Amino acid sequence: MRILKKLLSRYSERASVRCDPLVDEYAQVLKSIITVEPWCVDFAQFKDGLIEIGGWAIPQQGDHSRTSFTINGYEFEEIKYPIPREDIERLFWYIPGSKESGFICRMSVSRNVAFPNGYAVFSYVDKKTKRPLRMEHNYYYYDILADKKLPIPDTDRRIRVHGGDSESAFLMEGFSTYMKLKYALRKTIGKDYNDLSNILDWGCGCGRMMRYFRDVKGPSIRGVDIDSDNVSWCNRNLPFSHFIQIPLHPPTALEDSSFDLLIGVSIFTHLREKEQFEWLGELRRLTSDEALLLMTVHSDTTVCRVGLSQDRYAFFRKKGFLDIGKNPDMDKVMKGEDYYRNIIHTREYIMENWSKYFKILDIIPGYIGNHQDLVVMRK
Repeated sequence: MRILKKLLSRYSERASVRCDPLVDEYAQVLKSIITVEPWCVDFAQFKDGLIEIGGWAIPQQGDHSRTSFTINGYEFEEIKYPIPREDIERLFWYIPGSKESGFICRMSVSRNVAFPNGYAVFSYVDKKTKRPLRMEHNYYYYDILADKKLPIPDTDRRIRVHGGDSESAFLMEGFSTYMKLKYALRKTIGKDYNDLSNILDWGCGCGRMMRYFRDVKGPSIRGVDIDSDNVSWCNRNLPFSHFIQIPLHPPTALEDSSFDLLIGVSIFTHLREKEQFEWLGELRRLTSDEALLLMTVHSDTTVCRVGLSQDRYAFFRKKGFLDIGKNPDMDKVMKGEDYYRNIIHTREYIMENWSKYFKILDIIPGYIGNHQDLVVMRK
């Protein structure tokens, strides 16, 4: 759920798209990539017995009457939808009516009802059946009082990891990622986090996802990152794990064949092609026999909302790998290094090139943050 204004400022090439004489044809191409109705929860809060969420959702064929929003399977009491969102119209310029996509939902509810299993589930649903349009696109919101038992990183640290300054979005995306990876693990090998021996969060940042491993018992859990400040913060504030700074380029000081689950959320989304292959080799060195890897990439779902020109899109489809440009989020840490990029992969590129390092079991489109593909791999 990366903040939309960040997407606009980083990726936008919309002006060249709008001026292209083949814009209608290109619009149809982009429409064909979207397989489900896109939606996003920008914020969530629970205070004084009232839970509230806000975001945007683009309904099928612009018919808002066919969709709704639920918490734990129950329709919200108060739903304001649609609300004009010009930022969404700029992103999804090729979908008529995309401006009318904003929503705010509220419900008066006790804490026990809001967080029956320690968390709330937000869904974009078919209004008649109340079933999610896509279960994989649910959001998960951890009990805010329990969550704040751990310190929350300050704004600068969150921005370097999350790309935005919203505290609630940072917490919700971290827990949603934790839950979605858990479900992918169960689906792929029928195991839970507790069933593993050694877990590595490669690119842990300030613990956006790692904070939710505090209740996982059994495996040894480690986090690594190039950001020494965030690594130090995690070691001070997340005592259930151990965190290590790693260099920009491998090798690391981690032991051979030492992990049976390796997680990399929004890391390959920022590595040039050369560094990508370097780190694929290093991850292979670190994996134990039969280890599982869960890695995210920007792919078609991201292309649908970043405003590539037709020429760059054509190049992307041919090459399979596109460096859009520098990402500024890590400037304070990188100290002038031109290392941290914005990268998009095609599915075909992943299958052809990453399979030289690992067996690719699945690629789940738009799974993490509802716009990053999850690549599931095995040693």
